[in-house]
Amino acid sequence: MRPTSTSLLAAMMLGMLFLLATPLSAAQVSGCCSNPGAGIFACNFQTLVVRDTQCCPKPEANNPSFYKSAQFPSYPTNSQDCAANFFAENAGCDSVPACKTGCCCAPSGPSTTSKLYCTDAGSEFFDKPCSQVSCTTPECNDGLDNDGNGCADAQDTGCVSLTDTNEENGICLGQGQGCSDPAYTPKLNALSITPVKGQKQLFLSWADECGQNALSYDIFRCRGNGCTTFTRIGSTSTTTFTDSSDALLFDTTYTYMAKAFYSVQSVTPTVQKTASLGNIECLGQATADKFCVQPSTYLAQKDYFIINFPLNFSSANFINQVRDKFSSRLNKAFSCDQSNILQPGGVSCTSDETCIMKGSVPACVPKDNCQQDSFNPFQLFGSQQLCENGKYCFYDASSSPANACYFCKPEMSCYDYKSEGACTRDNCGITSCKWNSLSTELGTGVCISTQQNNCPWCDKPGTDGMESSRAHNKVYEACTKEKTDKLTTPSSQCIFTGATAKTCDNVICTDIAAANCPSTPVQLAGGNVLAKRGGQCGADMCALLANKCRKDADADGIADCPTTSCETDIFPPETTIVPVLSNGSLNQLRIDIRDKTSANGALALRTTNDYGTLLCTGTCPANHPFGTSTLSQSLLYSNRKLFDKSTLQIIMNLSAGDNIISYYSQDPSKNVGLIKTVTFSAPSSSTGPIVGNLSVPNSAEVLDTIYAGSIPSATVKFLEPASITFAQLKNPTTGDLFTPTFSSLLQQTTEFTFSATPPDGTYVLEVNAKNSEGVFMSPSFSKQIIIDGKPPVLQNSTPANNSVLRASSVPFSLNFTRETTILSIVLDDKELANNFTTINNKIYTATLNISDGNKLMRITARSFAGVVTIIPLRFIMNAQPLDITLVSPLYGVSPASPFEVRIHTDNDATCRHSTGSASDFSFMDPFSSTGGTDHVISSYSRTSGTPVTLFITCNDPLQGRKTASFPLSLDSTPPKIVTSFAFPDPVQDLDNITQLTIQTDEDAICKYSKTTADISRMT
Repeated sequence: MRPTSTSLLAAMMLGMLFLLATPLSAAQVSGCCSNPGAGIFACNFQTLVVRDTQCCPKPEANNPSFYKSAQFPSYPTNSQDCAANFFAENAGCDSVPACKTGCCCAPSGPSTTSKLYCTDAGSEFFDKPCSQVSCTTPECNDGLDNDGNGCADAQDTGCVSLTDTNEENGICLGQGQGCSDPAYTPKLNALSITPVKGQKQLFLSWADECGQNALSYDIFRCRGNGCTTFTRIGSTSTTTFTDSSDALLFDTTYTYMAKAFYSVQSVTPTVQKTASLGNIECLGQATADKFCVQPSTYLAQKDYFIINFPLNFSSANFINQVRDKFSSRLNKAFSCDQSNILQPGGVSCTSDETCIMKGSVPACVPKDNCQQDSFNPFQLFGSQQLCENGKYCFYDASSSPANACYFCKPEMSCYDYKSEGACTRDNCGITSCKWNSLSTELGTGVCISTQQNNCPWCDKPGTDGMESSRAHNKVYEACTKEKTDKLTTPSSQCIFTGATAKTCDNVICTDIAAANCPSTPVQLAGGNVLAKRGGQCGADMCALLANKCRKDADADGIADCPTTSCETDIFPPETTIVPVLSNGSLNQLRIDIRDKTSANGALALRTTNDYGTLLCTGTCPANHPFGTSTLSQSLLYSNRKLFDKSTLQIIMNLSAGDNIISYYSQDPSKNVGLIKTVTFSAPSSSTGPIVGNLSVPNSAEVLDTIYAGSIPSATVKFLEPASITFAQLKNPTTGDLFTPTFSSLLQQTTEFTFSATPPDGTYVLEVNAKNSEGVFMSPSFSKQIIIDGKPPVLQNSTPANNSVLRASSVPFSLNFTRETTILSIVLDDKELANNFTTINNKIYTATLNISDGNKLMRITARSFAGVVTIIPLRFIMNAQPLDITLVSPLYGVSPASPFEVRIHTDNDATCRHSTGSASDFSFMDPFSSTGGTDHVISSYSRTSGTPVTLFITCNDPLQGRKTASFPLSLDSTPPKIVTSFAFPDPVQDLDNITQLTIQTDEDAICKYSKTTADISRMT
């Protein structure tokens, strides 16, 4: 029972006395440490370890190996979490369950270890010797040469990892035939792609028989099986790669390609394979435990669905849309296998039951009638036992003086309990609930989860749809600093930001009060490491600027950001410079920048020109800024010089032999990455001319191929002056040759002109030239050019043009004759292009829900050569019974007679009408015009203001006849407002809400506005 308003007021007037006790000394606390990051001190059976120095040391920033990171997610979050959950005070490790020794059955095979170290995905711990456990050792970790090729396990390229169960189809490392031969093509094989259990990640690994020669590997991805529209998503210098891109979708097939670059060979072999993340429900399910699927299962991924599937999900109707989409999975139990695929959990509940977890076991519980209204109309009496015993209900505080009985829901949280008793009993089985009191006198407090983040609840009454939220008091339970502190747990510290609470991971500089903002300037130590300066949430990049706490990530004493999104981005970019060789010689330095802009985002390859990379050679500053920078994604090499690929300007001179370049990148939000170095060799000999750019008027370049409608000319620009000695445009298929006119002067830019017009086709432009020292290009420069002057042609489509469809869900397929880019697809004034996907730029597909009516889809398509066309696709959707609406007169009222009556149907129909009563269709009056979707009575007469009923019957050839009726009347006088008032008036509630009531002398449509008297502009 909660206190009444009178008792609350009286309690608020009481003085409150807080006693603070501080220990005079802090003795060392010792015991058993179960922190896996503590190394030799973890599960030490020989001696007790000291908590604050050997198990949970402070400050955390100076001891990062002890605490949670992306690599070690099971480690404690901070020293508080460590002390509370990873340390047993004054206890030996023999009594600590996490230190118990047994058999860890992992994907790589069995091993004897403590439970503490048996936490990897797919591992299971058994409290018995491995000799008593049935656990298979994979072929790639059994020490045997299973395929008889002379090597075993990791030395066999047939083994992708220690968990690989098949050693076949590989060769021994370092024994590739011809790996030292520049003309040899190395083989990539054994590409394996596995979902990371419970996460939105795919892990790639492969074998390379000439891996000792590999400089790097590019990773490409496209959507679908058999797709060709690959996009480079990253690079690596090892034979593994993890894709955690935000663009990845669950329940979707992707094709991956790894492409190798070598120091000896100039060829770039590839290997491909398809993979999928698995089912969306398995996100966050890191174990094989069973769980119930409810609409709330999808709430955590609400933004994912709305952003990626806007036609199927919206914020306003999300839960109902989830029920429609995932009805076959709801109210059932599942588990997730190693591939994130749902497996039946043995429980399927009826509509009268709810699937819940009782401990680790799923169960169906009846949907009881928790509302005892029949004998408790005003909730003035009740019984906890009657409410809770054997029922899926809970007895809790209400908005009245008496408690109430509420329905439990699978999506509810601990915070939905509004009293200490309900929180402690936890009759809904949420688990890990704890009551933190705000005021004993007032009976207020918060029920928190000891395992989850409670901070977002600070300014909320409870879970949407929970009846207990009505007991939330907006005055005494508002989000305050005190309430924020009560929501904090050792693993999730909450920070009060003035109106809400956030975790430290989500706090930005502008959330921090000036009094808590570091007053000293931001400093970058050696390598661009942010110097530790203390402050709330370790705000090392925050500075007090113009009396406000602002981000200054580049330590220039100027606020970084004009926008909140910029303030939110506190993540420095990660950059790698990769030397790229051609024919064994340095060709370019490729700059790969990976960055994320939010705490929940993923590192993704960035290719826009708002990322700058700063470089230095020789003696370099210890931190930002360096003197040389580029916005390009690669630096071209020629004769011991580096050129900016975008501007073709020299940005750095090199020395013959080994060169060391220090570098880092800065993102658009002013965050600076850590300084790294790259070492490469620049030959002392002169190289032939290098083409920096080849351009054709009105063309586009796609995957190293130029597409143009025609080629009257072409311009080649070298990095350094060169004299062209040879040039020709050849069609390899027909053998047609076109020799351009050009100047052979020593110059950096040369234009080719063609006297004859090459017809449409695929050509190769070949060019050779020599530099000022007479050194020729080796090999000659060549570029594929496709001339295509025709617009895109839609070869066929599903649905076909002018077809009639009877189902609202339509699988669309647009099949073009050649590679095409879709610029726009408009249907019903909505842009739908983003809903279409393609695997080869020829076939575009999507599944759309279409409303009834005559439809015109306008497809704007552009050929790769830049020719744009608009293609109409007409069809009729007639899936629902005919819909008949009155268009005019508005609201069925006309100010004069005769007047026009206009009816609209969503599909073609023939309509007739009658006044006063419905008649047989053949006896009804015809419309002045009908047969389509608009039907008009051009002159409808009424002689009095008495309302009449107009009956409309329409015949749809597919759906049959339907009748609708509409009241019609004459009214030539405007309505008068008799009275108006507001209640309450004045407004004194915190809700700041009042109800406006207007009374008129006749039926009327009313609107309102605070700024205008024009009814057409009112709400």
